[in-house]
Amino acid sequence: ADLSKNHNDATNATGGPTVDASAVNGHDALTFGADVILTVADGPSVRFGTDQVLVFAVGKDPAPGPLGFFSKAQTKIGIPGTTFYQGFELIGTQVALDAGNALVPVARFAQDIADAGTSTVQSIESDAPLFDDGKFHIVGARRPNAGVLTLYADGVVATNPATEDDDVSVPGIDVKIGALHYGKTIQAVTGDIAEIIVVHAPIIADQTVTDVMTYL
Repeated sequence: ADLSKNHNDATNATGGPTVDASAVNGHDALTFGADVILTVADGPSVRFGTDQVLVFAVGKDPAPGPLGFFSKAQTKIGIPGTTFYQGFELIGTQVALDAGNALVPVARFAQDIADAGTSTVQSIESDAPLFDDGKFHIVGARRPNAGVLTLYADGVVATNPATEDDDVSVPGIDVKIGALHYGKTIQAVTGDIAEIIVVHAPIIADQTVTDVMTYL
């Protein structure tokens, strides 16, 4: 349930996820399987436009399939199968790292500015195999202005100084939390999410980021 005044409560018509009681520091978490997705209906408070946005999550992602901590994204079908097309998302997924594969947090955003079926994706991923240990971690994504993207991974900060001032509202697209399907095949998803915090405002102070990380 959304504890803010916006009441962006998530629903699932297919059943699940399951509750993992006292999974992390005495707090419950939700366990997502391969086809379990929670949906938050599209609305003004999740249409970020070119505003500043901050998304943090506590979760673990021990399987190669993409686990969405927050995904308000439109997809398209291309040569590699289903791909991220436009919107904003923070996910855990498998990437190539140091001549092998690793499970890492990834943040990205894009807009099809000309409505021409193409977009330039601005993304950033952790350079460490954060989720490979199967434990809970604190991850986050921040867009401090319309053209910059910052990723947080257990306090380690990395920034992509993007140049695209994208509107990431994607009206009509709901927010998805849980198992996402990208690529040609459906990869295994088994992940837990204990908490998600989203801040959307014209200006988000650095102190707000500090406060969220301290709380988590």
